[in-house]
Amino acid sequence: PTRRSSDLYYPLLRRINLFTKTGTLLDIGCSNGSFAYSAQKLNWDVSGIELEQSSFTIAQKHGIPVYTKPLNELALPSDHFDVITMWQVIEHLYDPKAIVREIARILKPGGVFAVSTPNIKSIGWMLLKERWHCIEPQVHLNLFSPQGLEKLINDCALRTNLIETLDIKPLTIKTFLDRKSTRLNSSHIPLSRMPSSA
Repeated sequence: PTRRSSDLYYPLLRRINLFTKTGTLLDIGCSNGSFAYSAQKLNWDVSGIELEQSSFTIAQKHGIPVYTKPLNELALPSDHFDVITMWQVIEHLYDPKAIVREIARILKPGGVFAVSTPNIKSIGWMLLKERWHCIEPQVHLNLFSPQGLEKLINDCALRTNLIETLDIKPLTIKTFLDRKSTRLNSSHIPLSRMPSSA
């Protein structure tokens, strides 16, 4: 994990600290373990789930215990974790409701489930539609609005305490402006001067 990744993840951990300060933390889709490593440095008892072999190997090198099976195949104990995180993962799941129900089962009463995902009601989507970078049908199987995500969570016996949306990225605005410029240029057809009559 780099200084840059720590700068990215500490604000997320500070948000989690609004609800609970320390304990057991499971990071689902932990990738190379950067978030879990940052949490570990703040005295969290961390573990992760990662199915990609190369990322799993890097996480282990940083001392992060990592499961290599999907959550619903692990039979983890009920009421076990103080915090479960899932950063940019839920949109990749075939059955997100089944996974969130399992999260509700293994989360302690009063525990925290923190999740991030692209927002289908975002300004990026409204500007770019099918050219929005999150439209990837092969890998992003489910896209949520804040209301849709809240309904999913509430339907799985969890309560929503905080929903935030991030500011629009400058690259999204640039892509939109580039697209508008391309359309304007392609629709401008110069008129030919008719030859003058003799």
